[in-house]
This record gives sequence, structure tokens and C-alpha cells, in this order.
Amino acid sequence: MHLHDELSTEPRTEKRARVRARLRRNRVIAGAISVLVATGVVVATIGSASAEPSAGDWLKLRNCESGGNYSTNTGNGYYGAYQFDLGTWQSIGGSGLPSNASAATQDALAYKLWQQRGWSPWTCASIVGLPAGGSGGPARVATVRAAPKVLPAQQRAHLDSVRYDAASGRLIVTGWALDANHPRATSRVKVTINNWTTTWKAATRRADVNRSTHVAGAHGYSVAIASSSGRKRVCVTLVAMGSSPARVLGCKVVNVPVKIRERTSMKSIGGRAVVAGWTFDNAAPARSVAVSVTVNGVKHRVAANLPSSGPSSVFGVPGKHGFRAGFALRKGGNRVCVTVMGVTASHNHAVACKILTG
Repeated sequence: MHLHDELSTEPRTEKRARVRARLRRNRVIAGAISVLVATGVVVATIGSASAEPSAGDWLKLRNCESGGNYSTNTGNGYYGAYQFDLGTWQSIGGSGLPSNASAATQDALAYKLWQQRGWSPWTCASIVGLPAGGSGGPARVATVRAAPKVLPAQQRAHLDSVRYDAASGRLIVTGWALDANHPRATSRVKVTINNWTTTWKAATRRADVNRSTHVAGAHGYSVAIASSSGRKRVCVTLVAMGSSPARVLGCKVVNVPVKIRERTSMKSIGGRAVVAGWTFDNAAPARSVAVSVTVNGVKHRVAANLPSSGPSSVFGVPGKHGFRAGFALRKGGNRVCVTVMGVTASHNHAVACKILTG
């Protein structure tokens, strides 16, 4: 008997059977791996993953999601610089509205979400070219499938109308813009009036747009801009997003008429005529004008250069446009008349006359 036979107590037939079983098992495993590789599925042990996002990555994401505005709340169910919905925000420890949180808090919770899920929660991540993947974490066995093809931005947009609203003194620009491949993304438009430009989000709900485009979400825009009188050329441009280029949606010319705006009161207080209010000439909205107050045929010039919230809150006009003055009244009836003096004599506007008792 050989030395090996002396040391082994296992019968040779049982040993051969055990070796053959192990070889069959290895062939099965190898075949399974071949099938997985052929179908694009890889079984891997995952430890740390992609590199930490750079400040530039976060900046690109914020600019695409919200224009970099931490306090944005357009009413579409997404808030703040990273456009959190409330469910996601609360799941990572946020409270209240994301748009009311500090920039530091939003940054920290965006990073926390990235650690959990990578860039997948943000539609804009693929648009601006951020890499797929997420943070590290404990090593684990996971099934990794080939990443789906990222659809490029496909923006569609329309300029509906440009008009002057005489009641508010504003130019009203309306339309819609969306990304058909990324319905949660917010498109933006640039509105240019002569040489002045503003950028606006297309984030107003428009059921008619949802029906006609078969794209969900809020994608309308309605821009109201205080305007001086004169010829206004209004152009609207779709802002570029990812691979979708900027393009002009249209231009229209609107003639805004000259209009004196005023709010005036005339009262008899303690034997005096007290005339007060605010006024401006839309030919030069920021310039302070004057009013002419006539008491029993005697004219008085009063500058309309006091602080007043009316023009800015009602018409969006800057500057100081308030006035207040008092004039002695004689006993009995007194005729008091007020006229606004525009930036030119042709703009002068007679407000009213009133009999005040002294």
C-alpha cells in the first residue's frame, strides 16, 4: 500500500465522485457568467464609486434646474436651487419648503441625496453632462446593467402674444416652452424690449399646452413689464439648454400711448384745502413731475417728488412721485382744481375740480 493510501480513509470511488461533482458545478457557473456578459449584465462587488462632484458640477446642475435661484418657487411642485419635491426633501431630513431654506442647507441636502442615489434624481444632470453613478458606501454585491441611452434636450416653444395693457401700464408677453424629452426640466425665455432684456422661466401651468403637446408639467410663461410710452420692439428668444440651441421665437412692435397716471385727493381740513396723492408721466416714468393746484383762480405749483409706494406697487415704476400741500380757504365755498404737468406741455392732464367749504 502506498503511503497516500495509508493516510487516506476515504474510499477512492467516493473521492472521484466528489471531484466530478465539483467540476460540473464550475462548468455551470462559467456558463452562467457567459450568459450574463452576453446580455449586458455584470455581477460585481461594489465598494467606493465615482469621484466626488466638483463645485463646477453643482453649479451646472443649479443653473439648469433653477437658473441658480435658491429661493425659486414657481408653483409647479418643485422648490429651490435643486428643484426638490417635498417628498424627497423630507426623506433626506429637510423641513418646511426647500425654497425657504438657506443656500448652505440646500447644498448639504443635495449632496446627501447624491450620496444615496447619485445624479439620478435630477433630470438636468444628463442634460448638462454629469456622469452617471453616485457615492460610495459599504461594499455590496449588485447587478449593474448597461446605462440607458440619455436622450438629448428637445425644446419646443411658442410666442403666443405681445400686447399693451392700458389698465396696468404693462407690456404682457405670453407663450410656452418645454423640453419634450425631459418634462420636469424648466425651459427659459429671454424677452428683449428695444435695448432692455430680462430672462423668464416657463413654469406657469397651461392645461392647453399639456393637451396639445402631450407633455405633463407647467411650461407656460406670462411676463408683465412696466413700459414707458413710445414704439416698443419686443423679441422673445428661447434660451439654449444642453444640445438644444437658442432660437428666436418672434418679434412684435407695440405702440404704447402717452398716459398720465395719478391718484389725487382734495379735502377741507381745519380751514385749509389739503391736496395729496401721486402722479407720473409714462413718457418718462422715473422722472418726478409737478401738479398745478388752483384755489379760487390762484395757481400754485407743487412738486410731485415725495416717496410714495403707489407707482411702484401698482405699475412697477421707480422713483419718487408723491405730493402733498395745503392752502388757506375763505369762508364758504372754494373752487379747487388740480392739473398734472407732464414732461411736456402737451402731456398736461386736468384731474378734477372740487368745491371745498372753508
